[in-house]
Amino acid sequence: MLLVGVEDNLQHHFAPYRWPERFRGVAPDEIRRYRGILNAHHRRLDGLLAGLFELADERTVVLLVSDHGYRFLPDNPLTPEAHGEEGVLFALGGPVRAGASGLSGSVYDVAPTVLHLLGHPAPQGWSGRALTELFDDAFLARHPTRRE
Repeated sequence: MLLVGVEDNLQHHFAPYRWPERFRGVAPDEIRRYRGILNAHHRRLDGLLAGLFELADERTVVLLVSDHGYRFLPDNPLTPEAHGEEGVLFALGGPVRAGASGLSGSVYDVAPTVLHLLGHPAPQGWSGRALTELFDDAFLARHPTRRE
């Protein structure tokens, strides 16, 4: 598991320079100075992920998950209200169903999904559920969902 916590901070601080047309009052000299920060960070992150993918085998499952979405607020990109409700989940490898898309879930579904992949039940009372629609039928037949 890898947590990239800097992504959230960079987005809040540098989004106005990357997408100045969506924000009010961004100084042109600051746009020139800081516009490339997010692109450079994303290139570095892509390289990091590529290195991890090289270590993966056919059993490896990769989940790329955001803990929240982001909304452009023209007056204040730093406010917590810039956190959108919809996040992102990309899943691939191992028993992940090829072409699965458009799933509806919650950030609370991530932990039960990971536990399911590891063969452990989600505790009773937890919010969320295992996103079983991500997985192929053969995996689900061998690993039905359980709660303890």
